[in-house]
Amino acid sequence: TMTLISYYLGLRARAEAPRMMLAYASIPHQCVDISMKEWPAKKEAGDICHFGQLPSLKLADGTLISQSGSITRYVAKIAKLYPEDPVAAAEADMIFELSQEMGGINPILNYFPVGQPLWKEKYEEYFASLPRWMGAAEKLLGDKNFFGGPAPHYGD
Repeated sequence: TMTLISYYLGLRARAEAPRMMLAYASIPHQCVDISMKEWPAKKEAGDICHFGQLPSLKLADGTLISQSGSITRYVAKIAKLYPEDPVAAAEADMIFELSQEMGGINPILNYFPVGQPLWKEKYEEYFASLPRWMGAAEKLLGDKNFFGGPAPHYGD
């Protein structure tokens, strides 16, 4: 039986949530990290990426899914972490989208040269928004353990 194959670069960012959900749900999968040296040829070949970017997810039947949000929602559904109720699903999507916005910390910490004007600008923008994001998230979470209630959903 072929398992799912998750392709990404050797870093934790846009493939992390679906990979964590696959592990949480004990869904057989393989994580393939593409090195920066390999990436230009893989990108040119296009066999693991529709749009010249990663992450991507290859299904057992060979179907390739690209775009991190699409991959995350697909995995959430097969892992039974995507709510069936449309309102609960929209709320889970809302928390997931907030996490995507908060992911803007990655290039600040891992890409922009520290202390340079662009780094300083992005750092200040991010940390100016952080109290608003965290305050809203804290209010939504309330006294629950998970945003979804008694059990986690993919937004958690």
